Amino acid sequence: IVIRSSGLYGAEGNAAKGGNFPQRMLARAKEQGKVTMVTDQRLTPTYTPDLAAATLEAVGKGVDGVLHLTNSGECSWHEFTLAILEETGVEAEVNAVTTTVPEGGAARPLNGVLARPRADSLGLTPLRPWREALSEYLAQPAS
Repeated sequence: IVIRSSGLYGAEGNAAKGGNFPQRMLARAKEQGKVTMVTDQRLTPTYTPDLAAATLEAVGKGVDGVLHLTNSGECSWHEFTLAILEETGVEAEVNAVTTTVPEGGAARPLNGVLARPRADSLGLTPLRPWREALSEYLAQPAS
């Protein structure tokens, strides 16, 4: 089985990057009082415990091949950042920009939202809305 997902975050962020996306945005907002984020790249933020549960369900049903699993709904990185700050009560200026590719940089797709028709046709349980998952994640004590 090959699982494709989008915008992963959870308890164990990437230490080399300074944590996961919510951790980095909160740190930036608190330290600098502002964050700049793109409005034209779309994704479905996905909470890793939800992805793990969905993966276990797929494996338990003997699913093979490529499968798209994400929390439901979609947003821009800018909207994701605003939701993180709103949920935590952190006040900061959030500047909206559009994507530019620096010389020598990698072009990123503007739409990273993954449809899940195969998962649905296999009867796999849809993952909850991304905003609900984010609320649960942010309500947990920092580790």
